[in-house]
Amino acid sequence: MSQRKKPKVGDVIRIATVSGWAYAQFTRRDPLLGCMIRVLPGLYPEPLEPAALTRAVAAADELYYTFVFPQDFDEPPTVSVVANEPVPARCRAYPLFRDGTRDPRTRHVETWWLWDGTKSWQVGPLTEELRRLPVREIWNFKILADRVGSGWTPAEEV
Repeated sequence: MSQRKKPKVGDVIRIATVSGWAYAQFTRRDPLLGCMIRVLPGLYPEPLEPAALTRAVAAADELYYTFVFPQDFDEPPTVSVVANEPVPARCRAYPLFRDGTRDPRTRHVETWWLWDGTKSWQVGPLTEELRRLPVREIWNFKILADRVGSGWTPAEEV
């Protein structure tokens, strides 16, 4: 039985989606939430060549951040670590996340909270600007592949 490799900050993950290949980068480890990744823009019909991948990681503004389980990093054929690149300085800190509890009757969150990696505070209903913030959730790579492949964005999470 082979031993799993522990994911490392900077790992670039290639994700197979129904719409093409997507990429994300592991930016930091959270003791409770797991591996924070930045999902890079773009879906590609073919895997990126190493030089193009390096440029994409360094230059791209991410679509959003989310958390994934460290044990899911090696889930072929859906996910594979294809490189390790420096995390851009602006991507090393926690971004501002939003979080809330969904009302089982309406399936909507009535009261939202913001979280900066250290503390949380209540904001109530979201403004248009706050709707674009990433949602503090832990996904498996199947959920990530489904969402990236469908063009999902955090603004759809209400």
